[in-house]
Amino acid sequence: MTKIELTQDQTATIDSCDADLSASRWYALFEPSKAVGRQFYAGRNITLPNGKQTTQRLHRVVLRRVLGRVLKRGEQVDHINGDGLDNTRANLRLATPSQNGANRDMNKSNKSGVKGVSWYKPTSKWVATISINGKRKSLGYFTSLAEAETAYLTAAALHHGEFRWPS
Repeated sequence: MTKIELTQDQTATIDSCDADLSASRWYALFEPSKAVGRQFYAGRNITLPNGKQTTQRLHRVVLRRVLGRVLKRGEQVDHINGDGLDNTRANLRLATPSQNGANRDMNKSNKSGVKGVSWYKPTSKWVATISINGKRKSLGYFTSLAEAETAYLTAAALHHGEFRWPS
């Protein structure tokens, strides 16, 4: 493995076969996120053939090498372990926006401690919900947190498969 020192006291990790990428000047790219701990990515500035500047993300460069082709518009790179700075090949996979969204930790505002579960005060019950292709679906109301968690985990396994979080 090769470490790439970034700005903001961050470090990105890549496989040794991609070590040549460490010769470029990469920086820590902060992206606000509702999920916990998934806010930094590695990026660099490049000039396009038309002369315009853009940011290139390290994870897209690595996955492009793995696939042997340029990523299409709308294709996303999913970090399997949720760490945007772990750009090892085993941690990257091609994903749709929906799949990428499924593989994220619970929101920082979650108070239940269980992804997809919250307390619904009007009924004094736990409610479980899941997002499927960008649409929120209710899984029901439950008297115990454990029942609501089971409902969410069952639905996540069914609808999100290998992209579910937690896996």
